[in-house]
Amino acid sequence: MAEQEQVDRLKQGVQAWNAWRKQHPTMYIDLTGVHLDSANLSDAHLSSAFLNEAHLDSANLTDANLTDVNLNGADLSGMDLRNIYLPRGGFLATNFSHADLRETDLSYLIFDRANLQGTILQGTRLQHANLSDADLTGADLTNAYLHDANFTGANLTNAKLDGTNLQGAHTEGAIGL
Repeated sequence: MAEQEQVDRLKQGVQAWNAWRKQHPTMYIDLTGVHLDSANLSDAHLSSAFLNEAHLDSANLTDANLTDVNLNGADLSGMDLRNIYLPRGGFLATNFSHADLRETDLSYLIFDRANLQGTILQGTRLQHANLSDADLTGADLTNAYLHDANFTGANLTNAKLDGTNLQGAHTEGAIGL
């Protein structure tokens, strides 16, 4: 359950939030289940935050610091996440359906059971990413770099794979390849 004081601070705006985070750099940030649909979180310092099951669809996360953020079960559907920096974090069963993740480096991340239906992943780097049991139905992976990615049990039905590098990818039990 989200810490209400933290939710209230975030709703005061990114500038107030970032100033507060600077004063409390080691504070545990729990925004679990928070509803921030369509919120402007551009440039927000959200590193190490727990945003499990958060509702962020249509929120603006441009240039947000998402290092080590936990987004397991969160709703990021339809979001523009182009060029976002996600060096580490949890995305188990996260909903990225119809999101735009093109030209993003998602290497080594875990997207186990994630919903990536219709997601734009053109030119995205997913090297060594774990996409086991993920639903990539209709996803656009044109020119994506998928070297050594794990697609075990993933659904790639109607996915666009033109120019995609699948060298060393694990595809056991994958559907649609």
